[in-house]
Amino acid sequence: MPALIETAYVEAVKLLNKFVDPAAASQVAELVSGWRPQPDDWERVFMPEAAARARIAYKPLWVSPPPPLPRPGQTIVRVRVAEASEFASGSPRAKQLPGGFASIAQQLVPGVIWVAWEYLAPGEDAGMSYNGLVYLDGRFVWFPKPWKFIDF
Repeated sequence: MPALIETAYVEAVKLLNKFVDPAAASQVAELVSGWRPQPDDWERVFMPEAAARARIAYKPLWVSPPPPLPRPGQTIVRVRVAEASEFASGSPRAKQLPGGFASIAQQLVPGVIWVAWEYLAPGEDAGMSYNGLVYLDGRFVWFPKPWKFIDF
């Protein structure tokens, strides 16, 4: 795994495990608020036309962002990462993220690391799934289900 992808994976695991830690429950709103895109993030993640659409389409989400919480009993976090250009090539890593990413691959800036995750109950293979975290300069920015926001 290349260094940046590995770093993003490790940091995402640390961050997302806070959502299943009862001791960190009071931090959830603040954590999610910290994922709000900064003014220049849009163009760093999406190609110009898609960035303009995303900036408008995501605006209502950031009025009151829904926290990506596990269901009761889901105490395990499974994290998947892929670099944006992998969605077009259909790499094994990219195939572990939702298929919607492949449909917008040409609208994503190459080199950006995308994260999807799932909360699982012990012994279960499927659980509550989320996606759209992007690793930028050592921090995370959240663009959940970007194919629904930029492909209209």
